[in-house]
Amino acid sequence: MLRLLILLLLISCSTLKSQFVSGNVRVDGLTCSMCSKTVHKALFELAFIDSLTPDLQTASFKIVFKKGVPVDPEAMLGKITGAGFSIGELKLDFKFSNFDAQSSVVLFKDNMQYHFFGIKEGTLDGEKSFKIMNKRFVSKKQYKAYSKDPKYKEGLMLDKEDKASLNNFVVTF
Repeated sequence: MLRLLILLLLISCSTLKSQFVSGNVRVDGLTCSMCSKTVHKALFELAFIDSLTPDLQTASFKIVFKKGVPVDPEAMLGKITGAGFSIGELKLDFKFSNFDAQSSVVLFKDNMQYHFFGIKEGTLDGEKSFKIMNKRFVSKKQYKAYSKDPKYKEGLMLDKEDKASLNNFVVTF
């Protein structure tokens, strides 16, 4: 038990210098500039978003996060669904600082857990982009493909109703 506590402390300390830098969210159902404006307005209410750049051709937004402010993917999801749309894909760019990545390792950041799924083991340093693979953050087709993998379910720590707890994300590169 003590070893586990020390390991978690080391992982937490190694991520103190690490932070989310930017991201890209594809919004399903985005068809016109008015739709884009609605989502833009909703997302910009979030305290951790510094800037948003819409791209109507790909129905997505390039996001730049404020430094030192915790990023909350669930809050982004809430704003997008509250505006009447859904997330098709959410990629986050994270600046790693000598992070030991293993398949099944957990990154703890801002009271969130990010479980790595299907990645190559090694040390992560610098900016890397990863995709959140939880059911509400990907298309139905992607979820169907990934959800069959036992490592995916292990990462989610599913409850009896097959719903992942909040603040618990499965990610892949």
